[in-house]
Amino acid sequence: MIASASASFGRAWCAFSLVVLLWAGFPHHSAHAQTQNLLENQTQNPSSNQAPEQEGWIAGSSVRLQTLDKITARIATMKMALRQPTRFGTLEITAYHCAYRPPEAPPETAAFLEIKDVGYTDSTEATHEMVFSGWMFASSPAISALEHPVYDVSVLACAK
Repeated sequence: MIASASASFGRAWCAFSLVVLLWAGFPHHSAHAQTQNLLENQTQNPSSNQAPEQEGWIAGSSVRLQTLDKITARIATMKMALRQPTRFGTLEITAYHCAYRPPEAPPETAAFLEIKDVGYTDSTEATHEMVFSGWMFASSPAISALEHPVYDVSVLACAK
């Protein structure tokens, strides 16, 4: 009985996720593959800094994030360049791709982020725990959110 309910919930969640992703109108799988290809090309050819453009999307050169420290209730807005690690508290945030819709399309901004919890130590021996790696959307931050006990991060906008 429980296994049957769990299986039907899993199928319903999968269908709901598919509907949400289709509603967002973003080609997630091809964009993820292109982001991975871009990251591989960056290691081979670090001089190419332009991200590939998706059909109907405009690639940005920087991303604006809103961060929240839940302990101190400190909210900060930070603008960061792509591929440049930035610290917020114990988090190290790196944005690899940022894209936004043109003005005539429904508004949406998406960014591919990697967030690591590096702790407060500056030593190279410290463990860098990956706490988030994926796409974040400005219009629907709950679709793909950072789950951290102390910090929240959300995408606000991309800049050309």
